[in-house]
Amino acid sequence: MDLIEGLMEANRRAVTQLPASRHADYPSHVHMETYAYCNAACGFCPPSTLDRKGTRMPDAPINKIIDELSEIPPFLQFRLAPYKFNEPFLDKRLPDIWRRSTNACPTPRSACSPTAPR
Repeated sequence: MDLIEGLMEANRRAVTQLPASRHADYPSHVHMETYAYCNAACGFCPPSTLDRKGTRMPDAPINKIIDELSEIPPFLQFRLAPYKFNEPFLDKRLPDIWRRSTNACPTPRSACSPTAPR
């Protein structure tokens, strides 16, 4: 099962108790941790203990995710966030990722939450 199919299946399970909706077959939020690194040292956040610290997601899975997200019908909005436990602006590919995702997916709402400077 590929990543998007897994996300879509999780979304389907979550909405089984909701009334039928055209949004039920597609994710409303997609997070990609493109670079597992953060320059902050917050005591409440786990990045300092991550085994994958400093790991960059290769371009191929990023491109695959963007390609699969382009299959979401244009009348459905979703949120695309290139972070999970990381500082998204440390990934120098971010502007290109935003550009590619915006060109491929006409309706993503972009989300970025940078960490506060120390």
